[in-house]
Amino acid sequence: MKSILLLIFVIFSFPIQAQNESIKEFPRAYDSQEIRDLTPVWISNNEILVFYKNSTRDTIFSRRTSNSGQTWSNQKFELAGEETNVFYYDMSLFKTSTGRLLLFYIFADHGINCYFSDDNGISWVETTRITGFLVTDLSVIEVEPDKIILSFSTMMFLAYLWLANI
Repeated sequence: MKSILLLIFVIFSFPIQAQNESIKEFPRAYDSQEIRDLTPVWISNNEILVFYKNSTRDTIFSRRTSNSGQTWSNQKFELAGEETNVFYYDMSLFKTSTGRLLLFYIFADHGINCYFSDDNGISWVETTRITGFLVTDLSVIEVEPDKIILSFSTMMFLAYLWLANI
């Protein structure tokens, strides 16, 4: 019994070190830039695409890395709103099993916009806006290849599921 307790003590006395890489700060285009609401997606083993908003939430930018975040591309302009906080609410970037990228974002109080890309996020095509009022809490899952469920709720405490062939 003593040897079992000693073995347990020895095992738990030595911390198990995970092989995590150090956490790095996401790059800024300029020193005072404030970055909000990062939403990343893995394109391939080493390539990551990240969408984010500026501090006034009226512009969406992207950056990508092809070496797991060691270096990043220059900031790329993606979308601009016509007023401050037009992109205030949730944004979600999703990759389907067939490689299609989907960007969902809540557009002010007027519903959900969706863009898709079939070239790893180089270019984007806008789809039909999903109508909703005071939408929050976006969530996307793929139920089978190119068929997704987008779930969201409203500030009126109603929840919705939207099934789509993409």
